[in-house]
Amino acid sequence: MNGGDESCKLMMSQKNEARKKYLQVKTRATREIYEAKRTEANKICREKKRIWINNKIRQTEKASNKNDAGNFFKEAQFFNK
Repeated sequence: MNGGDESCKLMMSQKNEARKKYLQVKTRATREIYEAKRTEANKICREKKRIWINNKIRQTEKASNKNDAGNFFKEAQFFNK
């Protein structure tokens, strides 16, 4: 997931900071901030992962269409894990 690493890491660190703050000061406001950050972080990371997997599928299909058996099986091995 090279394309989404930086934005996901940034969002996860912001979410973790909000969680720490919520655990220290348990108020409704800090809980709502944490929940909003958690929702946003999960949304962004899920979207980035979906894009990455779709690109991986396209690469596998290209290898299959080129009749490049070695590269195809190397790419397809990812999906068998």
